[in-house]
Amino acid sequence: MESPHKKKKIAARRKWEVFPGRNKFFCNGRIMMARQTGVFYLTLILILVTSGLFFAFDCPYLAVKITPAIPVVGGILFFFVMGTLLRTSFSDPGVLPRATPDEAADLERQIGNLKACPLASGPFPLRSATAWQDRPRRPCRMGRALDSDE
Repeated sequence: MESPHKKKKIAARRKWEVFPGRNKFFCNGRIMMARQTGVFYLTLILILVTSGLFFAFDCPYLAVKITPAIPVVGGILFFFVMGTLLRTSFSDPGVLPRATPDEAADLERQIGNLKACPLASGPFPLRSATAWQDRPRRPCRMGRALDSDE
């Protein structure tokens, strides 16, 4: 018989498992990539091939004729470029997880309370920099398109 004080372990699900988007996840969500990884692989191959050709053919000649610092600087730049490419390709770009249905309903309820907003009137600029039109402005409804009928 189990103790009533023992808590059952509930397997925590990650947000990327609950709300799958258009990205691929690896290493338990630590690495995130786009679905079309062809551009990443093309960039990786181009950097590796050009750097390999440079180090195989140009560096020995430049190190003997000019200075041995050129292969050192080339190596430092190669590792910097590869590190930056891999870090940006495998890191989270700041994607916000989708709202749960309860969060979405709460947000819609807050947006519906525009009458309580004290700053809901004033001049509103159109998309063109030269044309202005006086119509209600609703700063409390940030991120939403304004309807002309409101």
